[in-house]
Amino acid sequence: MERMSEIFVMNTLSHCGKTIGVIFALSTEADPFVARLTQVTETRATSVTILEGSLGDRRVACVVSGIGIKAATHAASMLIDGHRVGLLISAGFCGGVDPAIPRGAVVLPTRVTRDGAPSLLLDWANESSESDCALTRQLLFSRITNAFVACDTIETVDRAMCTLEEKRTLAAGGAHVVDMETWAVADLAHRQGIGCISIRVVSDCAGQPLSPEVLQLGKPQSSFHRFGLAIRMITRRPRMAADLWNLWEHAVIDSRGLSKAIEAACSLLPTPRTSSLPTSLGH
Repeated sequence: MERMSEIFVMNTLSHCGKTIGVIFALSTEADPFVARLTQVTETRATSVTILEGSLGDRRVACVVSGIGIKAATHAASMLIDGHRVGLLISAGFCGGVDPAIPRGAVVLPTRVTRDGAPSLLLDWANESSESDCALTRQLLFSRITNAFVACDTIETVDRAMCTLEEKRTLAAGGAHVVDMETWAVADLAHRQGIGCISIRVVSDCAGQPLSPEVLQLGKPQSSFHRFGLAIRMITRRPRMAADLWNLWEHAVIDSRGLSKAIEAACSLLPTPRTSSLPTSLGH
């Protein structure tokens, strides 16, 4: 079965452009992966900075978009307009709404939904079937050493789902995990004829409500402002010190797991000099 997956990847990805475009919402999500790139060049576009470098013999362009549909669409457009992109990866943290998916799991959904919008297939070459996507998911998961679970649907929403009731409502509608960017990236990729996948790490599980105060820390802001906000939160509620420490610790672990998963995905793509897969895909 793994050999079948390798053949499928070879056949569907051989036409991909040189550059793999990766869109993160937050620098916390991006930092470990960006640190793996070499020969990095920086391009300042409208309201975003694109970092392009080498990951082995593959070219990767990364951008931190900010949170939400509008920000993700803009960042993905900058990547497509300024780089030879063959695949877009919407990467970062997500919320779990399916009780079967644990916190810290790596998920690679096959489709993305959004309320009032068409469901979009998340595939490597913008032309494959859902069964073909399942083959490549199996191959990718076999190359990842950290935890992963099967996940069919990621739903993109316009605001964070904080309460357990909100998460249960999304689960009842068929979602397994939730984010705020993937549909925007996939929609643009489909319209441009570019492959798009989503690689996410579950930062909060279905049974874990989110504090609106904690969500404020995730918004784009300077480190100084974020530190001041954390101090004010602890001053008002001293017990939050432990919660914030756990949040930071989980973010560090999750971002490292995310980096490994993205690297594994990039290793499946043909190199710019060849249309065949590498002999060994393992780490």
